[in-house]
Amino acid sequence: MTDIFPSSLPTSHTNTGEGWEGFLQPPKYHNVYADSHLYMLFDPALWKLGPKAQTNNICQGYSTTQLDRVKGKIASGVVVGEYSLDFLTFPAFPYDAETKKNLQDLLLAEQKMYGLIGNADNAAVGGFFWSFKSLGRVKDDLTKLKDNPHSPWSYLALLKDGIAPKDIAKADFDCKAFVAGYANHPPPVTTPGVTTAGGPSGGARK
Repeated sequence: MTDIFPSSLPTSHTNTGEGWEGFLQPPKYHNVYADSHLYMLFDPALWKLGPKAQTNNICQGYSTTQLDRVKGKIASGVVVGEYSLDFLTFPAFPYDAETKKNLQDLLLAEQKMYGLIGNADNAAVGGFFWSFKSLGRVKDDLTKLKDNPHSPWSYLALLKDGIAPKDIAKADFDCKAFVAGYANHPPPVTTPGVTTAGGPSGGARK
């Protein structure tokens, strides 16, 4: 039997990927993935951002940089074990046409960079939306939940509201084109190594 728990495990838990170099590599180990949970809601650096700025961050910001840095050090790559569409300034339902399009873009950008849609050259090799059906949160209070039929934590609600793609197998998103169109609105600067309630992420830097 192969010992899959080496005596010296990586101790780093930052978005630099340090500590994972050469960890559980083939040919001795196969199908080994790092699990990263990426949330927009729990990072203070992202609290004031709207959906377009969040999308830009997903396409070229701290979370995908984190994945890129780690994925080359793990044998098979990185799986985003949890992600959602929620962020602190999430708009109230009903959505106007522009807001709906912005939310659609944001979800597709997540799914693109997390390896769920489009080609295989993504920051991660797959992910799990949290969750298929769930309660929502009371606005500006992360500790209280209520039955919210339009919850950004509920993939079923996003499907019903026309935010999530009906056929994810046919969905795609052009992050390069989005970033080019967003060039006059630079994303916030973040610094690595700050772990929040949402997992390893960037922290605000003045």
